[in-house]
Amino acid sequence: MKLISQIKAEARNDLKGQWSSVVVVALIYMAIEFVVTNALSIWYYIEMMNHKGPIYLSKYLMFLVPFITIPLIYGYQVLFLENMRGKEFSFDTLFSGFKKYTPVFKTMILSGSKVFLYGLLLIVPGVIKCLDYAFVVYIMKDKGVYMHEALYLSEQLMKGNRMRLFKLYLSFIGWGLLVLVTLGIAALWVGPYIEATRVRFYNDLLSDSEKCTEPIEC
Repeated sequence: MKLISQIKAEARNDLKGQWSSVVVVALIYMAIEFVVTNALSIWYYIEMMNHKGPIYLSKYLMFLVPFITIPLIYGYQVLFLENMRGKEFSFDTLFSGFKKYTPVFKTMILSGSKVFLYGLLLIVPGVIKCLDYAFVVYIMKDKGVYMHEALYLSEQLMKGNRMRLFKLYLSFIGWGLLVLVTLGIAALWVGPYIEATRVRFYNDLLSDSEKCTEPIEC
């Protein structure tokens, strides 16, 4: 089991010499998310200002946002998983979630719904479930399983490791402040750094689980 500092160092090494590609991919990913999530909101605001009536088309189109962003999130996370394993960043991988649209969408909606429902009870249970399902995307990609099985395997992988992952997230607080200070510009570098670190953390957990007779479930 590696120290957080070691995992972050490995992540930086993974990204070394690839920052130009990383920033371009991150920019495209963020641009698509920004346009999809904000364009409709702006449209809705304009319709309200113009008083076109009680029913606004943009209001209902906003329900379509998750159908675009969720598969995109899947592809973005898979990008860094495959990069750690030696594959170059590619737009094909970024949009890979749309090729397995139905199982990917349903699984990520299921995990998000569980996090939300546990969060309604108390903040702590919600945070715990968020940590439990942190690697659902990687498991879908690696194991080819979806829905409850993917969530279960992620929970098993995270047993005894929640606090470690929580501390890893806390270690990026300073970087988060940098993103705020730069009005989001630093996210082009900070976001990929966080994703690469998450992948390395996942890889460390896999290495530990391979020492058991039943991988992931030890």
